[in-house]
Amino acid sequence: MENTRLVVGNPTRGDDFWDRKTEIEEIWRALEKEHVLLVAPRRFGKTSIMLNLMDEPRPGYTVFYLDTEWVKGPADFIAELATQLLKNDTMRRIFAKAGGVFSKTVNRIKGVQVTQFFKIDLREEVAKDWHNKGREFMSQIKSFQGRLLLIVDELPLLVHRMLREDPGEAEDFLYWLRGVRQMPDLPNVRFVIGGSIGIEHVLKNASTGTKVINDLHRIQVGPFSEGEARKFIRTLLRNEANMEEVSTKVLDHFMQILETPVPYFAQILVDESMREARKQGRLLSPQVITRAYEERVLAAYNRTYFEHYYARLGDLYSEEEARLARAFLLEIARRDEVPGADLWQLYRNLRQGKGNEEDFSHLLSDLANDFYIQQDPETNGYRFATKVLKDWWLRHYAITE
Repeated sequence: MENTRLVVGNPTRGDDFWDRKTEIEEIWRALEKEHVLLVAPRRFGKTSIMLNLMDEPRPGYTVFYLDTEWVKGPADFIAELATQLLKNDTMRRIFAKAGGVFSKTVNRIKGVQVTQFFKIDLREEVAKDWHNKGREFMSQIKSFQGRLLLIVDELPLLVHRMLREDPGEAEDFLYWLRGVRQMPDLPNVRFVIGGSIGIEHVLKNASTGTKVINDLHRIQVGPFSEGEARKFIRTLLRNEANMEEVSTKVLDHFMQILETPVPYFAQILVDESMREARKQGRLLSPQVITRAYEERVLAAYNRTYFEHYYARLGDLYSEEEARLARAFLLEIARRDEVPGADLWQLYRNLRQGKGNEEDFSHLLSDLANDFYIQQDPETNGYRFATKVLKDWWLRHYAITE
């Protein structure tokens, strides 16, 4: 961690990974007995944590990582997973001897590195009967000596796309994947399933409901604690700006602006603050940091850092849900905190009296699970989950909505 450098936008690995010891320990502890659902907003460091599980596995574990954000369906999923596993020499020997479609495919490329052509060939074979061929593939894993950890990233996005294209197949896949996790002859296999959107919202559009994920131990990746955030910012400034001493006043100001210390937002603010200091030819100070935040972090040219929070409402919610959600978010951004009763009245007005309490409650839950808002249990009021996103919303969407 002492060598951590700025990495804005990509997962961090090696020295650049700021060790999330608490979350990582919780994941490994849960994996002793069950599978894990790892959830976090995009840019909170979920993928970096997953890659760390692969880079630094616990003794006895062999770990494979699969990003499903661009996978199209069940046959693709099984072919992609098989391709990852078959890069392992032990796995290739197991499948070469096991018989069946996977053995035939592996033996056709014996002595040849697994390639894109292999993946295409395997996908075509699996697509003929993905239910049974997929279970055949998974059952052959039982011969592997040791524990296997299969990390599946962005599964909710895959399921969301499948529900749009073929709801029946999407639901079959969800049941199939749960059935695989429950296979009694695979006690040595664990799954970590990750998502940057709330899978509960996705499953609301499936007839399965949440019973297809009720075997998963849910772990949420949150922001840094204040103490960890201060160490993180101090380390970044030392390594990027050669600042051996960082004043308490400067750290206090970083924390005041961030309020909720999300690692990604902290890196953006540190990066832009150093740029502003160099531009002004001044040392880093609260005044420089404030100007960097107002004129750089929240500037239109940084839309790529935040735009997906707005755009994904249109991608993941129905047209009516997205309209209501944007109205809620703007009202909360303008007032900082809004009582639930006021949001209910806004909902009724926007729906012209047609809405019901169940749909209203689901929408608030979806916005919370998708990491836009959070509820204060004492006041029953709703606030943005992060101050930076609230400020961005006010700056760029207060006029358009």
